[in-house]
Amino acid sequence: MLVTIVGAGRLAEGIAFRVLAGGHELRLTDSDPAKAEALAASLPVPPKPARAAAAGGSKTGGRVGSGGGGRAGGGVALAGAGTAQAIAGADVVVLALPYPEGRQVAREQGAALAGLVVVDPCNPIDFSTFDSLLTSPGMSAAEEIAEVNPAALVVKAFNTTFAATLAAGSVGGLPVDVFLAGDDPGAKATVAALVRDSGMRPVDTGPLRRARELEAFQLLHMTLQGPLGFGWASAIKLLPLRPSWPACAARGGRLASTTAGSRPPPSPAGSRSPRRTTTTTVCPALTSSASSRAGLVTGRDYDGW
Repeated sequence: MLVTIVGAGRLAEGIAFRVLAGGHELRLTDSDPAKAEALAASLPVPPKPARAAAAGGSKTGGRVGSGGGGRAGGGVALAGAGTAQAIAGADVVVLALPYPEGRQVAREQGAALAGLVVVDPCNPIDFSTFDSLLTSPGMSAAEEIAEVNPAALVVKAFNTTFAATLAAGSVGGLPVDVFLAGDDPGAKATVAALVRDSGMRPVDTGPLRRARELEAFQLLHMTLQGPLGFGWASAIKLLPLRPSWPACAARGGRLASTTAGSRPPPSPAGSRSPRRTTTTTVCPALTSSASSRAGLVTGRDYDGW
């Protein structure tokens, strides 16, 4: 899969790390070519020059970004300051830009983005007050992009993840949750595959209008960084109280129950209370650290998700 990231800031850096971790091709562009070059140099694969990006190439590991480390096929190419050039031939375009620059690019690149999966990871936060969103009530930044370019297949994703957390790919020993919202099932499936390949867990929240809640949720997440001392390295993670039987069976495991019992000491009258028992049900296939490290836990693992 060939992924173009428009922008070269911290969020672009985190997403770029995960794209390469999944073995996909990466193309970088920014209005400031020096920023794109600096980002490319910081990634774990040697960047290819801008002329390589201009050459086009296969979407599955051809000339564009075909060199470098990671899994076979992973690589990074620079496209200089040419957004249209960087978009050409891409499978996914990530508008890793501050609000409302993503909307402006979507409008300017109208025909070039038609039919393409366009990922919006921005959060339209009023950074002068850090207390509100800049979008109108009942609207999200992702919906604004879809409004100015109806032919683009817009998916909200990566807006609830910080750059440091993305670079790590996990939190508390578990894959990072990446919440998705979009109206096109195929586009969401493409982004979900990209997320899953990189070792994280995609969580489908529903239609594109759910981006309103995701953007508001991240505003809350951001405002808690100082009070909780997280230092912009936390994540929003959904976890169930216990695994379900269908989820365990899907992993080829069987629910195992262990029962522990104890009898309280005799009462002053010499009688004993009934024995107390506690039963714990676990699924080794879901709880093993190896499964967690492999990113095997997905949004389909638990009933009701």
